[in-house]
Amino acid sequence: MKKTNYSVTYYLRFLQAIAVLLSAYAVILHFDKINVYVFIFSFYWYMHIGLSTAMHRYFSHRAFKTSIFGSYFLAFWAVLSMVGSPIFWATIHRQHHVKSDTSKDPHSYSTKGVFSILLGLWYNDVRIPRGELIDLLHESSINWAHRYYFKIILVWISLLFCINQWAPVFYYFLPVILSIFLVNLNLILHHKIGYKNFDTNDLSRNNWLMFPLSLGECWHNNHHHFPNHETTRVRGWELDPGIIIIKILKLKIHS
Repeated sequence: MKKTNYSVTYYLRFLQAIAVLLSAYAVILHFDKINVYVFIFSFYWYMHIGLSTAMHRYFSHRAFKTSIFGSYFLAFWAVLSMVGSPIFWATIHRQHHVKSDTSKDPHSYSTKGVFSILLGLWYNDVRIPRGELIDLLHESSINWAHRYYFKIILVWISLLFCINQWAPVFYYFLPVILSIFLVNLNLILHHKIGYKNFDTNDLSRNNWLMFPLSLGECWHNNHHHFPNHETTRVRGWELDPGIIIIKILKLKIHS
């Protein structure tokens, strides 16, 4: 099964390119104090709700359980992270853990190349066996996200445009493009620089220098040792702020 059935299409590539161009233009000509504050908040939201909590810990690793409401909430922000269908992203990331730092690792910079990883081209030749999708295809929220992927993004852009003409850029395009770049950069740095708490038979590292931006995602060696844990924290000082939103979402199960 080719990846294009579940993932990044030419339409998404085009949308990402438009986001980059508009972001560059807006930063040069329209960046002001209010936009700085909103951009910073938006960056951490898309990065750590859409990508870290939703795409990574929930859909990829099933690290925690939540309610139907919580599942759709996560699916919505996973879509807005603009990296493709959660069905595709989660399945490819699972392959990364099984084949980490080997020639078959879809995330490996040593086989894909640094340039390819940074631009998010690492999944261009990845194929997804349908058998690896079973648990994802049975969840209504992720099927909803896959079916209405571009409509969800376009509705979000339209809503932001109602605030003002530059809101889609500062509150969405710019922060989400930077979050995508950071995630791709992490695929390199977290398998190259840092320390290990565990012998995981791969190159995964904990990189505390990335904590200000990556937060708990920087404890990558811990994550590779315990991929299905809801937190990446092992040592007391290895903080993982993302666990806060996870605990809130878990409470919804009993509400």
